[in-house]
Amino acid sequence: MDLFKKTNPLYLLFFPFLTSMIFFIFSYFWIDHGLVTFLSSNRPIIGNFFKLIEFTGNNKVTMAQLYFVLIIIMFICQLIFFIPSVYKNLSLKPLILILGLITLLYSLSYPFLSKDIFSYYIYAKMAYFYQMNPFNTTPMELAGKDFFTLIVHNLNSPFRYGPLYLVYSIIPMAILSVNKIIFYFITLKLLNGILFFISGLLLYKLTNFDKRIYAIWFLNPFLIIELLSNSHNDLIMIAFFIIGFFYLTKKKYISSSIFIVFSILIKYVSIVTAPLFLLNKNLKTHYLKILGITLLVLIQLAKRALEPWYLSWSYMFLPLAQLKTTSWVIFFFLGFIQLANYYRFLESSGWGAGLIIPHPLAITNILIIVTLVIEYGNKKSPHEY
Repeated sequence: MDLFKKTNPLYLLFFPFLTSMIFFIFSYFWIDHGLVTFLSSNRPIIGNFFKLIEFTGNNKVTMAQLYFVLIIIMFICQLIFFIPSVYKNLSLKPLILILGLITLLYSLSYPFLSKDIFSYYIYAKMAYFYQMNPFNTTPMELAGKDFFTLIVHNLNSPFRYGPLYLVYSIIPMAILSVNKIIFYFITLKLLNGILFFISGLLLYKLTNFDKRIYAIWFLNPFLIIELLSNSHNDLIMIAFFIIGFFYLTKKKYISSSIFIVFSILIKYVSIVTAPLFLLNKNLKTHYLKILGITLLVLIQLAKRALEPWYLSWSYMFLPLAQLKTTSWVIFFFLGFIQLANYYRFLESSGWGAGLIIPHPLAITNILIIVTLVIEYGNKKSPHEY
């Protein structure tokens, strides 16, 4: 640790910044072949991406290994900025600038681990351009009429999210016109990045300027990849809740209610936040802590499939719950498990190829129990262990 004490913490930010640049470039080696074919028909320069696709196709194992190395480096960077001698000596202004650039790069990276953003686009297009109701109509109705039905993964499913997310996903389309596809995706990803960044700044204020939030939020590989790169709409739900909770702490109940309702109307799972209006400050903290820690277990009890990015739901609550350091490290590891298990998918270009870390659900449940014991089995302060 003496090495970190002697090093300017801002210099250490060079490593996560460099990693974000490498990840940004790396992500476009996995761009969808069909998407490039479609876009290059009237934009020949985009055809250069075929070279990246060909390289990846010929070197899948190597590229999957590079992905694994990248997430390990990202987690090492996160843990470095969780060391007190590092985060306590960070200067805020230059830090915010660098974190903003890192957020921007990850926001604009290609979502090579998920096709959800293409689904959001086709549902928005159904509503805005085709004048169809995506809540009771499936993208299959557009088969043969719209290219994006060839790359979305849920052709037979109607829109399963809250109505406000449909509005959110239509906004870039309404501003830019339906045919500006590249600008649509860039705009949607930039909006996500802005909300991610604002959420992090608000968490910094809500945690009484606890500098651990840099590692918990801004440099968290799991959140970076699932919310920024993969562009899951869970980010919008989480961001609106954090904004609503910020107003709740300021006793601005109308503004708070509006944003928490917005959160619920993005994804209905955030309805679990409604009791916060009835609890005092101490009970709020315990409610957020228990909910954040046990949420993955509650999902299982509801007999719902546990998708990797559902872990991000816990980050609506845990940064506000004064977790002990050891508990945070456990949750960082849970995020690592989710990301590591994409390795076989990349290696084989298909789901069901196996897991690099076996029995993730059992490990998750055991670590959740351990976290509860750490938090409630001892009365030490959050920073003691």
